[in-house]
Amino acid sequence: MSSTAPPAPDPASSNNPSKSKSNSKSKSKKSKPLPLTMQIIVRRDLLDKEQWPLGALLAQAAHAATAVLQTTKHRPETAEYVAPENLPNMRKVVLQTPNLPSLLSLSSALSALSPSSNPNPITTSSPSDTTTSPTTVSSSSNPAPTPEISEQPVPHHLWIEHPENIPTALAIAPNRSSVVKELLRERGCVFF
Repeated sequence: MSSTAPPAPDPASSNNPSKSKSNSKSKSKKSKPLPLTMQIIVRRDLLDKEQWPLGALLAQAAHAATAVLQTTKHRPETAEYVAPENLPNMRKVVLQTPNLPSLLSLSSALSALSPSSNPNPITTSSPSDTTTSPTTVSSSSNPAPTPEISEQPVPHHLWIEHPENIPTALAIAPNRSSVVKELLRERGCVFF
């Protein structure tokens, strides 16, 4: 009977560094890059204070995500993220920020990261937005991506809902950046 018991110790054996199975898992984790992740940040006050329907707020997140994918389609990370073989593995994190000032502050902070890390910033604005200033994002238009590209700050898109002209959500292009993750934490972005 004890010969049929090994399936139970498997979880414990994965924590034992002396097992070769565990060591091979550790090595594969070290060599594997972090997964590409898109962060989407929405304004919580639109739901709570302004009484927007949840569906309308979800649409804002979808608009921002679609816009950032379109404006960054030339980036290697975005191309990898939307590649047919990766579609089942897309990772998105939806976060919330309390209000408009916090969303605009986050956008400014992300834009401030971009110029120092990328000599080729681009500007985009929301579709049909001709009355507001554009949102600055960085692009990676280098012909050969550098190995550290996943650690560079990444572009984002601040979605402005029309005709109301209200910034509602922000999407950050697919990235592996610990800098972006830390900035979101510092700015008080929490899970929605």
